[in-house]
Amino acid sequence: MALAQYLAVAPADEFFWWSAVPLVLACAAVAGCFVFLRRKRLMEDMPTSVLRSAAQGFVEVEGIARLMEGAPIICPLTATRCAWWRYQIEQKQGDGKGRKSWVTIARAVSDDSFLLDDGTGECVVDPTGAKVIPAVRHVWYGHHSRPDRGPGQGGGFWRAMVCDYRFTEELIPSASPLYALGAFRTQAALAHAADEQLDLKELLTKWKHDPKMMAMFDVDKDGAVSLKEWEAARRMALNKVREEHIERAVNTPDLHLLARPRDGRPYILSAIPQAELVRRYTFQAVGCLGGFALSAGFFLWGLSERGIL
Repeated sequence: MALAQYLAVAPADEFFWWSAVPLVLACAAVAGCFVFLRRKRLMEDMPTSVLRSAAQGFVEVEGIARLMEGAPIICPLTATRCAWWRYQIEQKQGDGKGRKSWVTIARAVSDDSFLLDDGTGECVVDPTGAKVIPAVRHVWYGHHSRPDRGPGQGGGFWRAMVCDYRFTEELIPSASPLYALGAFRTQAALAHAADEQLDLKELLTKWKHDPKMMAMFDVDKDGAVSLKEWEAARRMALNKVREEHIERAVNTPDLHLLARPRDGRPYILSAIPQAELVRRYTFQAVGCLGGFALSAGFFLWGLSERGIL
């Protein structure tokens, strides 16, 4: 029976499902088109800021991805040092009818912060919640759930046919160009200074256990530090603590941070250039528009064959 004839005489519940699928697809296509066009428009309209003078709030910045001091960021699959990574492990599984498909059995994504350097300054990038477009993507195959060889030796059509596991690894290498769109804020250096009263207490405790300092505070040399003399010592300690805090603030640069906006605006980290990313979003929006046209057309055709239109 032809599809048109089937739709005309199908039971109501079956016709409902046949018509619901293209309707849902059409709605999803419209939503996708809106999302891609919104990202495209934001990227085109947003001026590129420099970190040295970037305003607080939603900004667009471009620079180089760099590692922070401390432990390196390493992708678990290939032990590659990078600024960001994401991987997925899939297993070829059967459905009992002789058909096999790839099923995801493990995936993970890096949440370690790294630096973005635009030549005028640096900011710490928190990748949590970001839409990340990596520069490097490897796909290869193996006989075990953990790779026994790298992408260079594990790829190819033949290995895809004979191997039961597929590995996908995406990376943003260190020193690669990075485009970012997100929430920028600066934490002033003074905010990182240690608590004044805590430092004062520690310094006074240290002086109490230092006979030379206590002898210096004993101005009248009576062998004991009076309340008046101890108050003078306290003022001296407070001045010393404040001087150290000021020096620490001067020598410590402000901390710039880029993170996910709290107001729902896009958070994008892309290792491909902005112009290419804009073209990609344009094509994706056009594709969604085409998907909407096809889905909506099929939905209306089904209603017409049913005699509803």
